[in-house]
Order: sequence, then C-alpha cells, then structure tokens
Amino acid sequence: MPYHPDRRLPIEGAFNLRDLGGYALPDGSRTRWGRALRADGLGRLSTADIDLLLSRGLTRVIDLRAPAEARQHPGKLNGISGIEVLNLPLYDDLAPLREITDPEPLPEFYRKMLSERSAMVAEVFQAIAGTGEGGVLFHCTAGKDRTGVIAALWLALAGAEREVILGDYALTGELIPGLISLFNADLVARGIDPEVIRPMLGCEPRYMAQTLDYITATYGDVPQYLRSSGLNEETLTALRAKLASD
Repeated sequence: MPYHPDRRLPIEGAFNLRDLGGYALPDGSRTRWGRALRADGLGRLSTADIDLLLSRGLTRVIDLRAPAEARQHPGKLNGISGIEVLNLPLYDDLAPLREITDPEPLPEFYRKMLSERSAMVAEVFQAIAGTGEGGVLFHCTAGKDRTGVIAALWLALAGAEREVILGDYALTGELIPGLISLFNADLVARGIDPEVIRPMLGCEPRYMAQTLDYITATYGDVPQYLRSSGLNEETLTALRAKLASD
C-alpha cells in the first residue's frame, strides 16, 4: 500500500523509522508531524542520521527492549546531548513469546503484553506524555511488535479509525525485508535455521485487528484500557494533544 512520502524518514541506519504524523482523524484533522516517531533498532545510525533527528526536534527516546537486548545492541542516540534515552522494557525478556505454540503466535503475544505488562504500558505512556512539545521516538528491535502495540494504542487514543491503525501496523511489512535478511544471516552464522523465527516476523493486519477486538471485548475501548492500566485523565488528554492536531 502506498504511504505518505514523508512518513519514513530518510535515515540510513534504520529500516523502519517513521513518523506517525499525517494520519486522517474523523474530525477532518490529521495527526501531527514530528511529535511521534516509531522505529526499529538504533544501533546502526550514522552521524547524519543523528543530526537529522536532532534537527527534527527529537528530545526523548524510549527503548522498549529487554535490558539484555539494550546492552547487547546499544543505540547510537545514547549519550547524545539534548536527547534523553529511557529503557522501559515491555518485557524483561521474550520468554512469553517462546512459550506460545500457536502457528500464528503474535496475537496471543500482544494480548499477553496488554494484560501482563499493563503497568509498564502505562509507564511508557507517562514518559511519552512528559515530553511536552518535544519529539519522542519509541522503538524495539524490529519496530514491529512492542513498538506496534504502543503505536496502535496511541493512534486509537488520538481518535484514528481502525483502518488507519491496521494500515500503520502493516506498513512495517513493506519496510523491513532488509532487516529480516540481517536477522536470518545472523541465525545462519550461529547455526540456527531461520525458519524457527518465521512465525514471529509477520505483520498481517488481522494480527492487530484481533488485538483491537480483544481490547474492545475485555476493556470496552483503548482509553478505558489505559485508565485500567493506571493512567489518569490529565495524562490521556496530554497524549491526545501531543499526537492529534488542535
């Protein structure tokens, strides 16, 4: 599916670094450009990439990876003046994903993330709300699952319709073939069959659709899920204002 030419930033060292701005909202407005960036790993960023992100007003990075992931593959924005990097892991490790035996494991993984790690989801959104007018970037390893769930929740809170949320989720599939090739090459070098991770690499819209259906059935809607996770109305208002146009 074609996407806005400004959505994926012209970054050399990341495959899936993109802006959540420009998405249509039901009132005729659009989400704000430059306030919210989502990404894959940041360990390959070039000096030019870093300069571009600084010029775009980035002030805070939220690393959703487990602590061991963050230590093994540190991001290039760590220690950059003017950018605060927070490691807020949505899981301390990825054991829950390894325990799932479904041939399409991601919907269950997302449900587990929402139910078992709701306090950390709330902490992530508190950190996002605390950036004020500064730009915030949140990321994991592929920018697909942990990042995808946070992006979907935030877009829904801002008022984006279901097809917009599903389209943003599915866009990762267009952007990460090169990253998947790197993953596969690393596995082969370690003597591991890449087929073992294939079920975890998809981003079919139905995966996120099932997740949104789970939220509706269990909590009523996304705002109510976030309230149940510990966010107050002031924070929800700040999050909407950061992403949605005035």
